[in-house]
Amino acid sequence: MDDSQEFHLEFRCPVNRQSLTKIEGQYHCDECNKRIVDFSKSTQNEIRKSISSSKGLCGIFKSSQLSKLFVKYATATFIITVSLTDQSLAQVKIDTTSQTMSNSIEKNHSDELFGIIVESQAYPIGGYAAFFKTFASKFKLPSNLDAPPDRIYIKFTVDTLGKMNEIETVKSSSRLVAKEVVNTLKKMDFRFEPAQQRGKIVKSTMIIPIIIDVK
Repeated sequence: MDDSQEFHLEFRCPVNRQSLTKIEGQYHCDECNKRIVDFSKSTQNEIRKSISSSKGLCGIFKSSQLSKLFVKYATATFIITVSLTDQSLAQVKIDTTSQTMSNSIEKNHSDELFGIIVESQAYPIGGYAAFFKTFASKFKLPSNLDAPPDRIYIKFTVDTLGKMNEIETVKSSSRLVAKEVVNTLKKMDFRFEPAQQRGKIVKSTMIIPIIIDVK
């Protein structure tokens, strides 16, 4: 088996090298107040050795160094199409052919991913298709929009029981849509397979982008 299959990130962090501070040759994230390790030129054994001796290690990686399943969904676009005339007809599309984060809060190098490395990322039970199908069936677009909805970034934690907590939006053009997205996710109470680190189930953080497409 390809060794790269074992490496996942908690989530793909929407930053780039230019947004980081470099002190004495080392990257530092002011947002998280953490040191960022550049693994983009490291071997699999070097990465494995680093994560075995450090907890919550955040780094810069090439997509080829990470699990193919993680990269597939980390670079996917989740599109919820909502009809103003009949919101019960909401549809879900998962586009894995384009890089979701390429036009994100901060533009990244096309082949670099940033985040905290884990052995196994939290994953929705039944898959992302089931997760977003449930979301689309419950989400209702606010009637008094304050701004056109667009790409929304959802941040939440998944505890050791697989439950979503601390749900919030970290970027949205519409305050009302963001509020409704958070309320919908809380009502869903969708369960995840928890993340694992060093063979143990751990609490993890996730960021998922959604595009709300109004027809």
